[in-house]
Amino acid sequence: MKSKIIWSLVTCLMIISLVMASCTTKTTTTTSTQPTTKTTTTTTTTTTTTTTLPTTTTTTTTTGNWWDKDPQPQYGGTLVLRQNADFDQFDPSAIMGSMSITFGYMEQLFGDNWTVNPSEFTYQLNFRPDNYLYGQLAKSWSFTAPNTLVIELRQGIKWQNIAPANGREFVADDITAHFNRVLTSDFWNMTGMFKNMTSVTSTGKYEVTMKFALSNPEWILGLIAAPGIYSVIESPEAVKQWGNLNDWHHAIGTGPFILTDYISNSSVTLTRNPNYWGTDERYPNNKLPYLDEIKWNIIADDATALAGLRTGKISIMDGMGITAATDLKKTSPAITQIAYPAFAAFTIDPRYDKAPWSNIKVRQALQMSLNLPSIAQNYYGGYSLSTPAGFVSDYLKGWGYPYDQWTQAEKDQYAYNVDGAKQLLADAGYSKITANLVCDAAADQDLIQLMVGYFAAINVNVTIVPMESGAFGNYQGNHSNMELCARKVGTIGKANEPISLLGTWEPNTRFNVAMVNDPTMNDYQAQGLAATTIDQAKSVVAAAAKYMISQHFVITLPVADQLAFCQPYVHGFNAQNGSISGPGGPSLLNFYGARWWIDSSGQ
Repeated sequence: MKSKIIWSLVTCLMIISLVMASCTTKTTTTTSTQPTTKTTTTTTTTTTTTTTLPTTTTTTTTTGNWWDKDPQPQYGGTLVLRQNADFDQFDPSAIMGSMSITFGYMEQLFGDNWTVNPSEFTYQLNFRPDNYLYGQLAKSWSFTAPNTLVIELRQGIKWQNIAPANGREFVADDITAHFNRVLTSDFWNMTGMFKNMTSVTSTGKYEVTMKFALSNPEWILGLIAAPGIYSVIESPEAVKQWGNLNDWHHAIGTGPFILTDYISNSSVTLTRNPNYWGTDERYPNNKLPYLDEIKWNIIADDATALAGLRTGKISIMDGMGITAATDLKKTSPAITQIAYPAFAAFTIDPRYDKAPWSNIKVRQALQMSLNLPSIAQNYYGGYSLSTPAGFVSDYLKGWGYPYDQWTQAEKDQYAYNVDGAKQLLADAGYSKITANLVCDAAADQDLIQLMVGYFAAINVNVTIVPMESGAFGNYQGNHSNMELCARKVGTIGKANEPISLLGTWEPNTRFNVAMVNDPTMNDYQAQGLAATTIDQAKSVVAAAAKYMISQHFVITLPVADQLAFCQPYVHGFNAQNGSISGPGGPSLLNFYGARWWIDSSGQ
């Protein structure tokens, strides 16, 4: 199996705090049969498609399963979630940045492995290593050639019994229609992501064959497997009848829940699909979903949402910070708190192409002026790694160049050393630097002030210039040679698909705020895309990561945690990435929402 991808933004093995809560144009080229060169298959349980749900939980007798110690799942109940922005898209062809609820009732080809022990792997980040990728609509998949991916679909899946699909069987032509829509329309304004996909054809009733211009297996499967708005599959009949699915009344999918109500800027209601195909992998006799209903309350204000959590009006909320966690420990100790890594490390991005920041000694001096362990402990309250972030997050084991492998000389370049930082500035010809720091006004201003204080100690005097978020988003690359650019999250320490992260250093791209144009990094990106095995890809990423830390392209802080809160009577929730309020919407709700359950006794 191959790795997951989040090509743009979007967050693997080993998490800081693990709390398993109870709580182009369509082509029709015919591909000749080729010998299989690499095969990956997912073993799944056989599912049934009945309309009658059990009134009590039915389970199989098992021994030796890690979940045997947990309470038996129950059916029924309403799970109330909080979202801080309105859902404004009901069609997978949504514009980037919009919030979509399609994940609640549509499904994608790939999901997660519900049987994996969270102590082994938590699925809290965006990236899934090849051995943790699991099929949802897909039953199995294989590469019959380095650039050819063949996917076998599960049989017996039904569209929701809503016109015009009317409960018909889900087949390969549905997948083909979706991806041809991607290739032939301005789909999510992200067709460039699929520029290397050359054809998608149905080669059987339940078989889809995809061809690509590249032969990197990790990139290919990562693109197809990534949860996101372009991954969920819409009804071809619905698109044909209405042209688009922007009206929520036209919502239809194959998922465990049906969209039954939407009130703009107020709430969204999803109701159990009585004909859902899925069963619980832990308890194969249990038909999914367990919940009767999932309801979202749209609450922009954090304080209001936290009040709802304390009073039991909200079941789960995530994306919260340390202050909220500290307060809840005092006022509501029964509420489960789950720490999970943030999307990326916060960075300050100096103009790499202009003096004084073009001098590596100046950039290194800025880094050495920061006391990272102190920030991790005293500012983040210990909810953070105390080590500097590398190119790839240290949470992604097996990838990148983790801190524990750094040489002592490399560690010294990131260690707190005021005298050493001053000497580096002097060696670069600077006794004092005056600069502006342009930042997003929505960024953590207290943290920025803290960094400015550290810089002042080495005679780099910085004036903070906050900008409205929209304006700041369009400002990258426009700051002058005497300015720094503070971001909400940086270009390093990311927990996404590693090959795609190489693209964040591509010249003149959106995420390359530091305006880096380094031939060595550009070559690593080309090598990464050209890799034909995962081992090759890992080798390229590790070399790029080692090179990046030596060049100090950006100034980094520790990777802080975010927190999720959940009521003690909610079972199965573990802050799985994208399951509540991931970028663009709850991208894994169709998988996890079906498997969470509520203890009716309140425990």
